[in-house]
Amino acid sequence: MADFLKSLIDQTFARALAYYKAGDAATAEGVFRTVLDIAPDHAEAAEWLLLTRLDQGDLEAGKDYRAWLATNPSDSAGPYLLLGYVAEMTAQTGLARFDYRRAAVLEPYNAVVWLRAGRAAAADNAVPEGVALMIRATLIDPTDAAAWRALGDVHMKPGAEEAALHYFLQALALADTADLRACAGRALLTLGDMAGALHHFEVAIRQDPDRRDGWLGSVQALVALERADEAAERLAGAAARFQGRGEDLREIAFRFLDIGRRDEAARAYAAAMAGDPNRPKGAEPRILRRRRAADLCAERGWPYTEVQPERAVTCVDDTGRRHDVVFPEVFLARVDGARIVTATWAVTCGDTVLLDGLLHYDPDSLGGPEFPKQSRSGDVLSDLPPPAARIEGEAILIGGVANWSHLVQEWLSRLTVLERFPELDRLPLLVTPHMMRSVRDLMALLGVDPARIVTLPDVPVIEADRLWIPSLTHRHKFASPLHIDFLRRRLAPRIAEGMRRSRRRLFMLRRSANYRTLVNEQELLDALAPLGVEAVAPEDYSMAEQIALFASAELVVGALGGGTAAILFCPPGAAFVELTHRQFTIAQYGVLTATLHQRYRRVVGPTLENRGSTTYDFDFSVRPEEVVAACRSVLGMDAGS
Repeated sequence: MADFLKSLIDQTFARALAYYKAGDAATAEGVFRTVLDIAPDHAEAAEWLLLTRLDQGDLEAGKDYRAWLATNPSDSAGPYLLLGYVAEMTAQTGLARFDYRRAAVLEPYNAVVWLRAGRAAAADNAVPEGVALMIRATLIDPTDAAAWRALGDVHMKPGAEEAALHYFLQALALADTADLRACAGRALLTLGDMAGALHHFEVAIRQDPDRRDGWLGSVQALVALERADEAAERLAGAAARFQGRGEDLREIAFRFLDIGRRDEAARAYAAAMAGDPNRPKGAEPRILRRRRAADLCAERGWPYTEVQPERAVTCVDDTGRRHDVVFPEVFLARVDGARIVTATWAVTCGDTVLLDGLLHYDPDSLGGPEFPKQSRSGDVLSDLPPPAARIEGEAILIGGVANWSHLVQEWLSRLTVLERFPELDRLPLLVTPHMMRSVRDLMALLGVDPARIVTLPDVPVIEADRLWIPSLTHRHKFASPLHIDFLRRRLAPRIAEGMRRSRRRLFMLRRSANYRTLVNEQELLDALAPLGVEAVAPEDYSMAEQIALFASAELVVGALGGGTAAILFCPPGAAFVELTHRQFTIAQYGVLTATLHQRYRRVVGPTLENRGSTTYDFDFSVRPEEVVAACRSVLGMDAGS
């Protein structure tokens, strides 16, 4: 009977492999599952099931394989190498480090294990540990060019380029490939040896003319050697070779723009984007020039008023950290025949794109498919469709994004500027179609007539006859003191009402968040309960009630996110304990609490799964005892009380 069962398992497993090799991953998955139903500890079936699911884009497969391996531990490194690879694919570098170190314990003389462990550690910001592990790989196998190359990669940073070049040359001595030639060329570029870099890039082109890094690296070297015409010829040759290869042509277009070849840049980008199904209908590449609104208005005779010049602000937060922030010039301008690009709320006019005061954080944030490249000289590659809507007469641009914090601290700062111009009080205010109801309610509390608010259509480009543009007042993520003063003055009666209430200690829930979740939230609430901390979900309250609620707070604890801007309504002397992870430590709330004369602490925890779209979006946890200690500290409580 045992022999029959073994034969059945072997035959079923072989059939599953045959389906997989024939390209039928879905059927193979089902048969591999059958093998595991019969023999739950079948290691090969578990591994192949993982690979089959990964081939179908099922990244949840890693969790299942990790659970299977916990029940069926292996005495070889292979399964843990595979698990580490899957963890890296899902940006879980901490887990990958753990998996690779476990593999290293099982096979300590396997150079590949140490190399992967080193790469994972470096990716997890543990660079010294990563370097040590990679060096160990080279000691085990000095002929492994991949290990030497990895050491070069991790040293490609300011001050370590000499070491990077050394490691790249070590790898090159073992394997003379186009990839390693390009690596050596990159290192020599950073070291200023343009002739040496050019030599390596040109060898890389001869070895593999279908790799773009050799072509583009040689262009950079030629430009630095003041051989611009040769650089342009080299780019033209690359463009001819890479016809039909969209991503390569995009990079070539960008390099054309960098060297001032505007027409060639537009043509190469048009070729790169031809046939792209995601490109808006009618989009056409054009080269625009970055200009200040003041200069354009002076040239055209349009109104421009400076409200406040650029100013530097220094503050020290409650942890003793000093922050120096330069806030941009604040102004009001009018642009006739403007085109509003709704993805970033940048404004174009003719061959000009206005940058100052018009974008999310600062002029350098201009980008996306609408503005894929800008050069240091001020050229901007745009790829915009014709306007799909028109605003007749005069109107005022507010814009906005689908984020409460950014709307309140940044986009509504345009109202701060408009306060100086009561003659515009009857003009319509153009807002994003994604503006939240609570922000509209806040605008009403700030004195804006709801009848003035006009929701723009959700189209890429909108034309406006006469567009008034009040500048944004913030710098990067830092709300300006000018705007903070405006909010506090306009909301003073609501804030005063809240301050008359009993003091409360609040924990802000992120109940509606789809990412950056605090996974041990309930554990924290249990730990904070003895301090009188209560959980609140701001979305359960009207805007007026939210203001009064936070104005009554002596302590707010919460995970860093859109809702934490509510501390704008807290009184001076209140305390904010920010909870975040190590990939999202920003100075924003240190500066804001210092401006508001509030107390501040930050507790940082490890990252877990990332369900968002940026490195900021990891789920995370924090240690309850650290949060309790931070709360006691900002509340001035003795350790024993």
